[in-house]
This record gives sequence, structure tokens and C-alpha cells, in this order.
Amino acid sequence: MSYRGNIPRDPSMCVGCFQEKAPCQHHRGPNGKAVPYTGYDVYEPGEAMLDMMRCRWAYAPLCGKVRIWECFGRDPRAGIWLRTIDDGDLQVINVSERAMERTVHRVEMTFGAWNLLAQISELGRLPTASETSVLLEGATQTLVWNGLITEDGKITDRGHDKLSQRSELEHNLWMRD
Repeated sequence: MSYRGNIPRDPSMCVGCFQEKAPCQHHRGPNGKAVPYTGYDVYEPGEAMLDMMRCRWAYAPLCGKVRIWECFGRDPRAGIWLRTIDDGDLQVINVSERAMERTVHRVEMTFGAWNLLAQISELGRLPTASETSVLLEGATQTLVWNGLITEDGKITDRGHDKLSQRSELEHNLWMRD
């Protein structure tokens, strides 16, 4: 059975390849290795899907413990693919498109989290409650979930990159006027 526009080009997004743990009929090359699908009914992720793939997601599947996930694709025949990126065993799951933003939530940066990241950069450590007006627990968790600081409050390379990008953006906005 063929699904017009529904077979992902990338074999890592294909539910058939995942279930078979080998390239499916659509992604199997002449040598048996995985190849991109190029048929008339190929699916390419659009901008909305690419945006989802750039974000981190919080989800607590059955066990009750919130885990941090990244979206790595979509198979229109099955749903959205997520894999864990936090500490712990690697899990890969497929969820319905309807679950996104309902049971699987985007980990958004808040104003307080940005302020806390700047304070950590300035101080070289996590500030105490008396040194900041930011609610530490929530902002710290947001920064950890986004991979911008470690559990012990040290800025990661990703954190330094994001902070410098934000500083550059703010500088350019102020220079316009």
C-alpha cells in the first residue's frame, strides 16, 4: 500500500525501518544498506517540523519522572519520533502529532532563566537566593533541561554559545535606534 507524500526520505524517520531494525523495502539499497527514499511519494519535513526538531521537549512516559527529549523526525504514517537526551538510558518513542504541546511540552526559555544564565556567567557560579531576584528552582531547571548549565550550576559550551548569541542580538537591536 502506498501513501502519497508519506514515506520519509530519511530512513532514520521511517517506522518500517525502525520496526524491522533494518532498512525497509523503501530504504533498502542494492547492497542491502539504508539509502534515502526518492520515490514520487517522498515526505520531506516542512518548516514547522524543522522548528520542532530544533527544540527540547519534556515528557514523563508512564514512570512519572520527567525526561528531556529531542524530536528527530516524523513519519506521516506513524507520528513524531523522540529520543531522550538527558542522563539515563536512551529511549526512542513515537508519539502522535496531537501529543505535542498537550502531553509532550516544549522546554521554553523564560526571562528569569536568561537572567540567571547571565548572572552565572558574571559570577562564575550559581548565585544564592539573596544574590538574585530570579526564582532559582524553576530557572535552574529550565537551564538544565535546555542543556545550558550542568546539574551543579556550571555553564556548558551550549550555554556560552546561546548567551553570546543573545548578547549579540540585543546589541544589534539597541544599535538600530
